[in-house]
Amino acid sequence: MEEDADLAAVKDDLPQRAEAVFADAPDALADVSWAWRDSRRVLHVAVTRDVERFRELLEAALGAERVLVSTGEFALRDLETLEDRIAEEIDHLEELGVDVESVGADAHNRVEIEYFAPDRITADRLLGSRYGPAVTPTWLAPARLGEEPHPFASWIAEGPNLTVFYALDHNGEQPCACTTEEKTDRVIVRLTILAPQGSTTLIGGYKPAHATLTLGHRSATASSSTGQPAISAPNGLVAQTLTLRPKPKHPAARFPNVPLAP
Repeated sequence: MEEDADLAAVKDDLPQRAEAVFADAPDALADVSWAWRDSRRVLHVAVTRDVERFRELLEAALGAERVLVSTGEFALRDLETLEDRIAEEIDHLEELGVDVESVGADAHNRVEIEYFAPDRITADRLLGSRYGPAVTPTWLAPARLGEEPHPFASWIAEGPNLTVFYALDHNGEQPCACTTEEKTDRVIVRLTILAPQGSTTLIGGYKPAHATLTLGHRSATASSSTGQPAISAPNGLVAQTLTLRPKPKHPAARFPNVPLAP
């Protein structure tokens, strides 16, 4: 795909020139956006009525090779008015159980509402009945934060207490839950966090976190610099298996790289 030099010189003015064609008929303009036709960049203009008449006017004003005309259902001015109305009612929608993430025009001549709600069907019906067919509701998740399985990097056991260490990013991740399932020769740890379900920031780096649990009938001291391989847990989450050994008699038995004192 390429953009010819002649278009590059005038493309900043083309949208304004196209909108000027509808100065006396703003209800006929549905959309103005850039598109590709035959590997060339063209201005796409959607109209709600009198398509052929406006096609001739647009081709005369912009050039037939620079404009693509199609049919649109809703006038652009009506969509902009609807978008402003929804933006003003975001707080009220939250009171009704719909947490709006974003509002904006989509590529299908509609206003898209991205939202969180516990009940998707009820929320879709509410938005449809409130704002009509010009709205496209897009359900993201039940809430802004959702529970997700999360790996841990290392662990240490001191007596009945087991502590696992893990990392959280700076983009909204929060601690959630850590549970264990004790076996005769091992402990299965399931760690979950609350992770953002919609758009997030892109801040690099991590912050440390840990969770400490008290084991039921076990007293051991052990540590690991890395988690064990993941296995499938009964509830579908990711679990990690730890093997706890009896407490060694000398620190060097726990840390082989530490030399024995003379």
